[in-house]
Formats: sequence, C-alpha cells, structure tokens
Amino acid sequence: MHEIGIVKGIIKKVLEVAESSKGRKVAKIKVRAGMAEMLSRDAMQEVFSMLAKDTIIKDAVIELEEFEGSGISIDGVEIED
Repeated sequence: MHEIGIVKGIIKKVLEVAESSKGRKVAKIKVRAGMAEMLSRDAMQEVFSMLAKDTIIKDAVIELEEFEGSGISIDGVEIED
C-alpha cells in the first residue's frame, strides 16, 4: 500500500498549514494526482484516518482529483471558520 508514504507527506504539510492558521479545524484537503500514481481514494482516506487520528486534522476529508500523467500535489486546504 504505497498510499502510506504519500499520506504521511500530506499530513506533514497540512499540519503546517493548520498550525499557521492558529490551529483551526481542517475540513478538506484537495489532492491532485496523476493516474500513473495509481492511488485509491478509499485507501488514502483510510490511511489518513489512521495516521491523523491524534492530530488537529483528524476529521479532514481527502478530495482526490486525478489527471492524465504522473505527479502529486496538494491543491488546497479548506479551513473551517
């Protein structure tokens, strides 16, 4: 399950964003990934739920948008007011 390493990187970056936003709750994380990465939405969310369970981003949902090609990026982090 290669999603583990990818999700660890996402968590690290999103925690930085959440902390710089004074620890407000993160609702959604928008991720773009090339189809060549062969990521599973369900697997990513499951891994995220396990790895983020004791953090301030634990309730966030990963929204995965796929495109032709390869590469992964975080396209946005939705913070609740």
